[in-house]
Amino acid sequence: MAARINLPGGMLKIKRYIELRSVERAREVPVLKVGIWYFIWWRREDRSR
Repeated sequence: MAARINLPGGMLKIKRYIELRSVERAREVPVLKVGIWYFIWWRREDRSR
């Protein structure tokens, strides 16, 4: 289950590894791992990927 938080300038997503997209696994967007959780920042400009 992924959590999404809309923020000014983009979206913060919180996921487990199994839920990550290939772009997120390749770290083409900013990704921070904390324990089993991955925090992914999608800027508004990056949403077209």
